[in-house]
This record gives sequence, structure tokens and C-alpha cells, in this order.
Amino acid sequence: MPRRIRYDAWSPGTGPTWTTPWCEPGFAFHELVASWSATTPRGTWIDVAAQARGTRSWHVVGRWASGPVTRHRASVPGDPEVDTDVWRPTGGADAYRLRVALQGARRTLPKVHTLGAVVCAGPARASASAPLRRRDRILDVPRLSQMTWKEIGGGGWCSPAAVSMALAHAGTRPPSTDIPRAAAEVLDPA
Repeated sequence: MPRRIRYDAWSPGTGPTWTTPWCEPGFAFHELVASWSATTPRGTWIDVAAQARGTRSWHVVGRWASGPVTRHRASVPGDPEVDTDVWRPTGGADAYRLRVALQGARRTLPKVHTLGAVVCAGPARASASAPLRRRDRILDVPRLSQMTWKEIGGGGWCSPAAVSMALAHAGTRPPSTDIPRAAAEVLDPA
């Protein structure tokens, strides 16, 4: 349900914030991955953080800005409970809340369209479940390699390459999108 953001304290570099109500998944969880959709005008960004009930600490799980050229799209290093974009609360948690801080110039603030999270109660399974209807299928996914651009950083672009291949297979990849452009859109330098 959309909620209005209160503009309480304002100072450059620390914009208004919005905090969700407490979310109780119904079980103790050990991992949280936040997800959001936002539009950030030039020079603005959002910080997304998570907190466990019974603690005072907020854990930044993402600093993000839309558009191809931004310095504000990265994980925030230094928190022992956050690994890139996964928050692993020490000892687990049974409830969480998220906070979004809008950053940038007061006259042009980001707009957050959606905000959510998924939580996990335990380690990932070592094996995959049986395929539905037990039928093997081979997908004709285009073969692309990030190593084609090794000289400009492609050696670390496996995620952008995978996104490019999946979008090309689905027929939704814009014709001008190649792996370096995908890397500029989705790569987390941290």
C-alpha cells in the first residue's frame, strides 16, 4: 500500500526516509535479499537498509541509482552482516523492516515505485528438484562470452553476460544492448 513520505529533518547528503512496518514471515530467517524499483533523477540515489526486531542497527543492503552513468550503484562494504546484497543477521531474526533514504538535491528527489524482500530459513539445497513433467528441454540461448571484452573488465562480467543471454533468448533484449552496455547497467563495482 503506498504511503506518503514525511520530510522531517533535511540536510544535504541525508534526505528524507521511509520505514516499512515490521514484517513477520512466520519463521526465523537467516538471509534477506531486498528488491526495489525506483527512478532517480541525475544526482540522486537511494539507500536501502534492513533491521532485525530487537536491534538498533540498520544494515545497508544497497545504494542504487537508475541510468547508465552513476557513481551511486554499489554495495556498501564494511558491514560483517552484509555480503554484497544479502543481509545475514547474526543469530537469525524473526521479523525485519526496511528503510529507504532518498538522497540528492531537495528539488529533485528519487521516486520509489516498489520495495520488498525475500527471506530464507536455511541453506540452499545441494540438488535441484525434478523437472515438471520429467521432460528434458534444451533452450536455444545465444552463446555470448564476457571474455570477448576481457581487456576492458569483461573477466568479471558473468552476471551481465547471463542477463544479456537470457534477454536475447526471450526476445526482449534491445538490439543495441551488448555485454559492456549490460555491465554498465547492472554491475556492482563493490
